[in-house]
Amino acid sequence: MGPRDRIRAFIADELMHGDHGTPLDDDRPLLELGILDSLGLQRMLAFLEREFSVAFRDEEIIPDHFGSIGAIALLVEKHRQK
Repeated sequence: MGPRDRIRAFIADELMHGDHGTPLDDDRPLLELGILDSLGLQRMLAFLEREFSVAFRDEEIIPDHFGSIGAIALLVEKHRQK
């Protein structure tokens, strides 16, 4: 399972409480739809750090980087290439 699929599964299982009926494509606006809120963002950060062994600087934690699964995956992939 690639990073996008693992992120998608985390969102469905943990942030959407197992709701697998709502489509979660790479461009779905997570923040705008309220799928990812401030508490969810903290949970997401902990998951990403644990799952992918990455750490984010404070200035990277901005809406542009967490607005969609695609954006989150790009940020993770950028850190994994370092």
